[in-house]
Amino acid sequence: MALLDLNNLSRHFGGVKAVEQVSLAVAQSSIHGLIGPNGSGKTTLFNCLTGVYRPTSGQVMFSGRRIDGAAPHIVCGYGIARTFQNLRLFAGMTVLENVLVGRHRHLKVNLFNAVIGGVSVQQEHNSAVHKALELLAFCGLTAKADYIASSLPYGLQRRLEIARALATEPKLLLLDEPAAGMNPAEADDLKILVHRIRERGITVFIIEHNVRLVMGLCERVSVMDAGRLIADDTPDDIARNPAVIEAYLGKGNE
Repeated sequence: MALLDLNNLSRHFGGVKAVEQVSLAVAQSSIHGLIGPNGSGKTTLFNCLTGVYRPTSGQVMFSGRRIDGAAPHIVCGYGIARTFQNLRLFAGMTVLENVLVGRHRHLKVNLFNAVIGGVSVQQEHNSAVHKALELLAFCGLTAKADYIASSLPYGLQRRLEIARALATEPKLLLLDEPAAGMNPAEADDLKILVHRIRERGITVFIIEHNVRLVMGLCERVSVMDAGRLIADDTPDDIARNPAVIEAYLGKGNE
């Protein structure tokens, strides 16, 4: 069963067809990879899914609901969270505070209660902190809770961004180049973390240039080139697909 279904999705910037007529489905409880050369339209596709860009045409269906064109905070409310290719942490805030930001949409106190304080406000705060600490433990960041986010090594900053996204309690987690800048050991640890995220019932859709990681992690892989979807299959079949090989290596001399 598809949790996410794209139907002829396109996004044009003037005459540039960054995404053109892409149709694919991401199955419930799967880990689905999206690969392709630089500039192939992968991040633009994610931006269309999360409300950063309004698609030029086509549909995005999520859990049976059409969401294309919805604002980012609305998309988040439907159950989609993401990380970014370039880290977007609150650099001057602590690790714990960054994750607490992700809990914001689940807070239920009204403005009046927030101003005067009281038992309900404290209970909400304690609950949010408890959940944030649980996510830090899940992502291996408990010992760093009081560190300033910008002081963390790059690999741990990537984990923090994932923890903050998980704090929104998504059904679908979009990861944009999560292994970028990681050494091989960190990338292997990331692979374990993604499997554990899926074990929590969260579907994962991942953009990644580390093809080895994608092939060992995902049940299905989609491939984009020049804005178009050129393949959508199992990792083994993707690895043998002539169109994919040509997209990455170019057409040899004949």
